[in-house]
Amino acid sequence: MIGKRDFDEAIRNGERNRDAITLVHNWCTNAKIEGMGRGLVAQQTNLPIGHHAIRCDFASDDTTSYCYELREAAVDFYDRNCQGCAHRKGGRLPNLMELVGERDRKRSVRAAEEKKAEDAAHAALAARDEQRRKLRSKLSAVGQTLVDDIGAYDRDRSRENLDRLMRSAEMAPEHFSAPLVEYIFEQLETANWLDAPGLQMLNAVGADAPRLAAAAARVLSKGAYADLAARVLEPIVEQLDSLSVTNATLAAIELAAPDPRMIIGIHRDSQPNLLHALYRHDPAAVESALDRLLDLKTSHSVESAGRGIAVLLPAHPDAATNHRRALISTFVRAPLMIGDFDELTFDLHGVADAVIGAFDAEPDSTDALIQEYAEGASDPGPRARP
Repeated sequence: MIGKRDFDEAIRNGERNRDAITLVHNWCTNAKIEGMGRGLVAQQTNLPIGHHAIRCDFASDDTTSYCYELREAAVDFYDRNCQGCAHRKGGRLPNLMELVGERDRKRSVRAAEEKKAEDAAHAALAARDEQRRKLRSKLSAVGQTLVDDIGAYDRDRSRENLDRLMRSAEMAPEHFSAPLVEYIFEQLETANWLDAPGLQMLNAVGADAPRLAAAAARVLSKGAYADLAARVLEPIVEQLDSLSVTNATLAAIELAAPDPRMIIGIHRDSQPNLLHALYRHDPAAVESALDRLLDLKTSHSVESAGRGIAVLLPAHPDAATNHRRALISTFVRAPLMIGDFDELTFDLHGVADAVIGAFDAEPDSTDALIQEYAEGASDPGPRARP
């Protein structure tokens, strides 16, 4: 069977392909449309759903490109075969030029945006170079060399330049004077380019713990260097205020219990230490983050909350106490509680694990809640699969 969302998307795809076929035939009647087979929905609706390609007896390049969106195959075929073709038949409007023109306009916009971004990047680099030039005057000869190494990394983010910075921080931390440390902190707090080496350097030289913890939490929330940020943050997590703990919780959950739907084909080990450390430091702030995730009522948010609670429960049996009602109502009434719920494809493994953990910790009260919601549903409807 096919879920409603997939069915609706198949219909929309068929309608787009149908319109594309009209544009192709209005351009030239020599063009032939080929499909890769007709599924049940296509047979029922008579819509050209799925992968299609274009063929023509006069094509100079008869390489067939099957695309789910026929619009893409049509424009590709035009580029390879139709420009200047003497065998074109037809000429009605609207035709394939609608799609080609749309593609060309998007290319122009994208090129302009890329040029604007490139100019902005060059200007930003020039500003950072000027900032480093002024900084050099406040440093010793060794400190100036360190600034030059940072500048080299800024211009070329190579592994070689990164390793040079790290060796300097590990072997000569005494040369990271207050102005240089302040510069690195400023980059971590206002930009992204120095996140990984900046955290490592500040950690290696024993920089101010509260400020380093805040910087690590910001890098953690960005995701790109979450593993590194977690390693830096865990030993100094007690330096975080409650808001920072709340904001760091989702990233800590993704490290502790990665969403399997987001990492298909890639194995990632569980790294639960930071999540446990956050909870030990400020359980109320972590629970605030869990409440926020459950209140969002999306498949990703409720599963993230469920996975996080399931990780916490073995060491903190009370972690589910304040969330049992939300977890159980979400699981029992998933079609009503989760905005993007799909009864045919959706699995609530994380929420189910959290409910099971809550039951193990407090079986009687948890069972009573389950019965309350199961019996109180006037129309139970489909259930999420554990």
